[in-house]
Amino acid sequence: MTRPNTRMPMPIFHLHLDECGNVSRDETGTEYPDVDSATEAATKAAREVMCAEIAG
Repeated sequence: MTRPNTRMPMPIFHLHLDECGNVSRDETGTEYPDVDSATEAATKAAREVMCAEIAG
C-alpha cells in the first residue's frame, strides 16, 4: 500500500546510439515519466543526429 503523498520515482531510460555499428552507450540514463516520453525523446535525438550527418 502506498501513502497518498508519497512520490514514486520515475523510471530511468538508457538511450543508446548505434551509428553503423559504432555504439555509444548511455551509462547514466534519463528519467522520463513513461515509455511514450522516452520514445519521443529518442526520436527527437535520432532526428538531430541525422540532420547533423546530412549537414556535414
